[in-house]
Amino acid sequence: MSYGLQVINDSSYLQIDSDMPRLCVVHQGSYSGNSGFTVNFPQPVTSAEPPCVFIRPAMGESNVLYRSMNILGSPGAWTGFSVALSNITHTTSGTWFAAVFQATTAAMYGMRIWDSSGKAIYDTGSPAVSVSMAAHAWPYAGRVQLDIGYAYTYVCNLPKAIGPYDHFMINPFSRYLNGPHQFVSTRMGVTVDYPGNRLVMYAVGSATWIDIGSHAAVFARLRR
Repeated sequence: MSYGLQVINDSSYLQIDSDMPRLCVVHQGSYSGNSGFTVNFPQPVTSAEPPCVFIRPAMGESNVLYRSMNILGSPGAWTGFSVALSNITHTTSGTWFAAVFQATTAAMYGMRIWDSSGKAIYDTGSPAVSVSMAAHAWPYAGRVQLDIGYAYTYVCNLPKAIGPYDHFMINPFSRYLNGPHQFVSTRMGVTVDYPGNRLVMYAVGSATWIDIGSHAAVFARLRR
């Protein structure tokens, strides 16, 4: 950068850069529901791109499969999100936060940075998100019988232990998986296996690809 502000900590980690917006939390809270849940943001999120939604299911819910996540609203006015469960009779609960690459400007005091277009890119009132780990390998682990039918299983082993504040980004798991034939897709669900330190994906259906590609498994936490 030729001019501006840059903050680097004693571990050479770049914490603030006036040319590079940070992923900042805009809303956070808890969720619960039966067969799924809907979260309405206290105020609309004004970013053009949809927010990244991170969730942390309650411990002991390794049999609950999250699927069909949708961001509610439209560009410049995202109003919330909804998540359905593959197990339609199961209940779920946990915590969540939504983050975007821009800062909110609600703080009454502190420091605020704008870019050349006047967009707020940093605000001490917007907690920064710290990505704690990521992985993308999903080897096939076999076919199993679930209470909702047969499913193909894929396991993403994580590079380190899931921390007490780690949440995983559910956006990449909002899609269907491609099936083995043209125009065929398979419903999938993902769950967190805390004791096994892994994410497990289930493709519910009669057939699917053994190699499902590299879905991003991203964990993050609020900087503390």
